[in-house]
Amino acid sequence: MTELMTRWNASHDRLNAATIARDEAFRASNPSRQQIARAQEAYDAAVAAHYAILDEMNAAEDAENRAEEAAAVAAAEAIIRGRERPQGEKEHTMRNTDTMTVTVRDRSAESPWGQGRTSPVTRTVTISAFCPVCGERRGEPFGMNQCDDGAWYWVQRWDNPCGHLDRYPDVIKESESVNMA
Repeated sequence: MTELMTRWNASHDRLNAATIARDEAFRASNPSRQQIARAQEAYDAAVAAHYAILDEMNAAEDAENRAEEAAAVAAAEAIIRGRERPQGEKEHTMRNTDTMTVTVRDRSAESPWGQGRTSPVTRTVTISAFCPVCGERRGEPFGMNQCDDGAWYWVQRWDNPCGHLDRYPDVIKESESVNMA
């Protein structure tokens, strides 16, 4: 990313210089159309180059995020299936029958924000009884009443003794893996 950042900074400097040159061409006491056109072309080229580098940076960051997410999902699936555990973690016994059923909110199944009232959607899912990060047993679920935009709903949460947090979207993804196994 360093090389891209260097290119982006240089592109930003060129864009600033092109902006100043264009503004000066417009402010000149008697600018010719040719001077203004050249300044505008240089400015347009600097903008295009700048955004091309920005797109490249975003693509590189997206690829990096997708690779990290894929590795995390693969590691979680391996732990869930009991094939392996993270290196250096103590051994635990995990079978496909060691599961827990919890009720969580599924925001992906709800209407997009700004599309009327919020109608919370909850799902009851089955997940591994073990933390997908370290393999330790998860905490005991307990119920909670929640309110969002005047709509009440009931979900469960739990505190893992290992300290790792389970986010509802991750729990829903995990449940899909457990159900496929």
